[in-house]
Amino acid sequence: MSYLKRGVVVDGRWAVGPVIGAGGFGVVYRVTDVTTGEPAALKTLRREGFQDEMLVKRLLREARVCSELESPHTARLLAVGDLLGQEGRSLPYMAFELVRGLSLAAILDVRGSLSERETARILHDVLVSLTEAHGRGVLHRDMKPGNIMCVAPEDRLRPLGRGPDVDDVLGVPAATDALWRDLVPLQVKVLDFGLAKLLPRDKPVTRLTEPGMGAGTAEYMSPEQAEGQGDLDARSDIYSVGMLIFRFLVGHAPHLGETAVDVALKHLLENLPSLPRPFNAHPLARVYDRAGQRERTRRFPNATAMAAALEPIAWPERDASESSALLYLENAPARPGFFARLFGRR
Repeated sequence: MSYLKRGVVVDGRWAVGPVIGAGGFGVVYRVTDVTTGEPAALKTLRREGFQDEMLVKRLLREARVCSELESPHTARLLAVGDLLGQEGRSLPYMAFELVRGLSLAAILDVRGSLSERETARILHDVLVSLTEAHGRGVLHRDMKPGNIMCVAPEDRLRPLGRGPDVDDVLGVPAATDALWRDLVPLQVKVLDFGLAKLLPRDKPVTRLTEPGMGAGTAEYMSPEQAEGQGDLDARSDIYSVGMLIFRFLVGHAPHLGETAVDVALKHLLENLPSLPRPFNAHPLARVYDRAGQRERTRRFPNATAMAAALEPIAWPERDASESSALLYLENAPARPGFFARLFGRR
């Protein structure tokens, strides 16, 4: 899996450190920018993906997608380059800000479930990220706990370690630490747009999954995604976020099965189970019910609307007359620098 040796300097800039994580076709290293001394995360293909033209195209597409995203709740792209630099061959890499925290998958492995307010706060911020992405014509298509990071506060960071555990590599408290028992105050960032799909309003792109083959994680994919439909829109991601409400509160995904195909078929053919007591009486139940409709016209029309529904649950102390930045985002032009100006970043 790991083919970049520690200490090697990539592209004259990135000194390679330990592996942070790996997915179906990608591997992520902690690296150091030798020009500034700052840590970062470098993503490229696994060794077995070297010769796979489709995977190279997918990574290049992810780079294109991430280069347009500026939300404070999306991992920030720093640079794109080529590991090979050979004429006629390309092995792209992307360097991201190093998000020093733990994924919700790691936290849930210890805790099992989250509180109602934690669920509302986290998913509200996830929807802020998706609002910008959708506004720029990008679907995520793989919203799951492993792609959502909770950021550790500065005063809880430790020196970066050499592993083998990811918390040591990132210099953050382990998943068993008390820090992760209340996620409400923590910042959230969305990772991995590797399965992102460009919507039709953007330039045409080559289809990177076969017709009838859904891409994503079965427990959270929408019925239309499970069916492999080519006309996905923002409401597919909204369905996936709805599935996360159930997972966070109950401790497992709404539909379970022996295989991914079994689970995908349940999303396609069966109604979602209702939230069990006591959650069925909580306002989150109404958000879950609407986001999880099999017929997409019955879901929230966009990420902005779903985020607005979560706001009074996430921040019950706010005056109802306070407007959210998201309400403005719904019709704001998706132009470079807009999100930066809105949130004060330059």
